[in-house]
Amino acid sequence: MKIALVVFRFFPYGGLERDMLRVAECAASRGHEVTILTTKWEGTLPDGITVKKLPVDKWSNHAKMRAFETAVQPVLRKFDVSAAFNRIPGCDFYFAADECYAVTMAEKHSRLALRILPRYRSFLDQEKRIFAPGTKTKIWTLTARQKRDYQFHYGTEDARFIELPPGIDPRCVRSADAESRRAAMRGKLGLSGQEQMILLAGSNYLLKGADRGIRALAALPEKGKIHFFLAGESNAGPMQMLAEKLGVSDRFHLLGARRDVPDLLLAADLAILLSRHEATGTFLAEAIASGCPVVASGACGFAPLVTAAGGSVIPEPFEQRVCDAVIARSLADGEILRQKAIAYAGQVDFTRRADAAVDAMEERGRRLDK
Repeated sequence: MKIALVVFRFFPYGGLERDMLRVAECAASRGHEVTILTTKWEGTLPDGITVKKLPVDKWSNHAKMRAFETAVQPVLRKFDVSAAFNRIPGCDFYFAADECYAVTMAEKHSRLALRILPRYRSFLDQEKRIFAPGTKTKIWTLTARQKRDYQFHYGTEDARFIELPPGIDPRCVRSADAESRRAAMRGKLGLSGQEQMILLAGSNYLLKGADRGIRALAALPEKGKIHFFLAGESNAGPMQMLAEKLGVSDRFHLLGARRDVPDLLLAADLAILLSRHEATGTFLAEAIASGCPVVASGACGFAPLVTAAGGSVIPEPFEQRVCDAVIARSLADGEILRQKAIAYAGQVDFTRRADAAVDAMEERGRRLDK
């Protein structure tokens, strides 16, 4: 088949973008002709996959997205099956990487703002045209909560939803040499056997709750033995300033964008994701698959996964004092929680998402051939 995957822009450290690329690579490995339609590509171009850039000459993000939608539509006619990874109506599949926009925006803004401001009005209109009853687009959801929210707001038919399994970097699955890799990475980070490591990785530090993690670090009783490492591509200035203000800058370490997150997870004693909004939280699944204990905020879509793996979920509405206590307790019970995570990870396939997505596209292709 000729498959088109639509993503507004690609950069190598975004969770949505990595999911899209894994789907593209999976489809290509099965012999399909894959083309990625985008406006911008950062990083190495994938082998065996065509990347087609569609220029958009607009200033604002919502205007660019509208122009991208317009540019994509005539191109889609050349393909057998298409899947959008941003809110682009008109594709056969939509990958719901984000929470329901109608829910998150209503929590942040007044009804008047949503009705009159072009940015919100535009994005809500695109979402509505994907989820409105009678639309052909099948919806790939990642959590049960997403389906509930979309159906509540739009009345989308049950039959259009396909819940995909977790999809992570396969390198995060715990390997036989996990302990030696752990020791090697801890050596690179300068950690002694008595010191503990907290890790958070993400591309938007404030959204992921890095500031909450810094405050928890400052509240820990054994301050000299616990370090917080932050990996990702974001504005680090506010986090560094907060660490200095709270007197923990010597134990707060900014790693920047990293390609070795699987080894960082093995080195860590606790992985945290204290997000304010999070449709899923792929980092949580990666941590569990590696056998790392996890603490998550209740805003994370993968919170049920964390609970199933023996980790801790901080209930919403978020309270910092509760977070501080949960993180302290999780570090104290680290080895017990690690064994629970390892046992759970041995029962779950964390790498099937791309395969399940391609299965759905192939099924649609077979129906069209009949």
